[in-house]
Amino acid sequence: MHFLTRTFKLRKEKDALSERYTSLTKYANDVILSIDKKGKILEANQKAFNAYGYNTNELLGMELLDLSFDRKKDVEVFFSSINSPEGILFETNHKRKNGTIIPV
Repeated sequence: MHFLTRTFKLRKEKDALSERYTSLTKYANDVILSIDKKGKILEANQKAFNAYGYNTNELLGMELLDLSFDRKKDVEVFFSSINSPEGILFETNHKRKNGTIIPV
């Protein structure tokens, strides 16, 4: 019985965290992209789709560097920081689907 109670409690906590994450990304005023260690875009919020002009099938699966305006500079920053436990924080410029540039 203890195992079932603990499993139920953990599942409930997981669902609550998932709901908070969904709310945070859905209602954020910022672009949010989740990427893996290789730079592949795994998830994006609606603000990201609006900002970049790509649909879900186009943006998800792209690499973050595919959006770079100055790919060479971004490669250096991205790969020098990829194993950092704090993550990566830098400013750069990205290209929208229509070719215009946006600061990120």
